[in-house]
Amino acid sequence: MKIHAVCSSIDVAHVVNDSQLVRDTIMPAFKSACENRFSWRLRFAVAEQASKIAPFVTKEAVDEDIVGFYELLLRDGEPEVRSEAVGNVPEVAKFCSSSVLIDKVLPILKE
Repeated sequence: MKIHAVCSSIDVAHVVNDSQLVRDTIMPAFKSACENRFSWRLRFAVAEQASKIAPFVTKEAVDEDIVGFYELLLRDGEPEVRSEAVGNVPEVAKFCSSSVLIDKVLPILKE
């Protein structure tokens, strides 16, 4: 159920088309899913979908929230989650500031 909620939240963000509402409602759900220690599939869904929500929020939200999700996902204990997160870094990079990418994401990729 939670996996489907993560996946359908992208459609909701598209329909709502209000960056602050998306940040206030969808981002906390993504954060909670990202921190769920019991379901790697849920974290995988976040790794797969979080980059797709970037166009619907401000650059500040991407820098603070979405990059934060990927910081956790890139260090996840499950290789499938890490692999999916790495695969979506280029998409996140399109919407975040280069300084955040250099300071937060690249050091993790070098580990």
